[in-house]
Amino acid sequence: MTSFGYSEVMLGIASDYQTAAEDGVSDAQYNLGVCLQNGWGTEIDLRLAASWFRRAAVQGNPDAQNNLGWCCENGWDDIDGSSALLAHESLVATFRHRYQAKANEELEHHFDGTNKACERATALKWYYEAALQGHACAQYNVGRCFQKGIGMPQSLKEGVRWYTKSAAQGHPDGLYRLGLCVLEGWGISRVPTAAVVLFKRSAAQNHLESQNALGKCFRSGRGIPQDHEEAFRWFERSAKGGLVDAMNNLGQCWEQGCGCEVDFGLAHQWIQRAVEHGSISAVNNLGRLFERGCARGFARTPPHGARLA
Repeated sequence: MTSFGYSEVMLGIASDYQTAAEDGVSDAQYNLGVCLQNGWGTEIDLRLAASWFRRAAVQGNPDAQNNLGWCCENGWDDIDGSSALLAHESLVATFRHRYQAKANEELEHHFDGTNKACERATALKWYYEAALQGHACAQYNVGRCFQKGIGMPQSLKEGVRWYTKSAAQGHPDGLYRLGLCVLEGWGISRVPTAAVVLFKRSAAQNHLESQNALGKCFRSGRGIPQDHEEAFRWFERSAKGGLVDAMNNLGQCWEQGCGCEVDFGLAHQWIQRAVEHGSISAVNNLGRLFERGCARGFARTPPHGARLA
């Protein structure tokens, strides 16, 4: 997920921006924050990065507002309860009309004053400020917040509305999330063929989750004619890019001969990689592979974390 946004001038190092940032130049403050976040020319310091994003955000810099929202959501910014409460009250006033009467009752009680509630309300507030300026990544983040109930009660329809704005600008995360909503019928009518179109637009930008989603659609024939070779191609592309779920899916292709010749060695290799990256479903698949593969050159020993019946 690319919830952080980056400008095209991020090739500099922290010292290049320090003086201008201290003089109040918002672009320099934002760029300095990104340097501190990534360790470009300086030590990584997420809280200091958040403080520079905040200085730029209050000046209306949409990149900084979006990144500050991400910092708040992850607990990297110092947030006081009174400011968070004001942010929540402002959000309630803005979005109350988007909720039905029953859900409206949740609005008053959604903010309970805990640290997590403060972080989430403040995060959504900054995402929304940037989204109003047409920031595509921030529009995606606002949609994600509404879809998941971050900072406000869950509203799938409101999530779709913001994903649509982001997707209209070609943002890969917005396209992907809108595709999922259209595929599953979350807050919008289910139209699998339209979902595939959205996934393709995002996958063309090397979005790994969209590539994996396309693989699933081709494998199952959902929204597009079934094509195991295309499924294999998209799983492989996503897996080689580092997506864990795609590694697991690619391994299953090699195991089952889905779009390729059966190769238990490569199946083992890819599923093992997914296991090493924490995939629970891959642990189960690897356990099955070892159980089945005892006559195919595998030792009858379960992988770490797997349980064989």
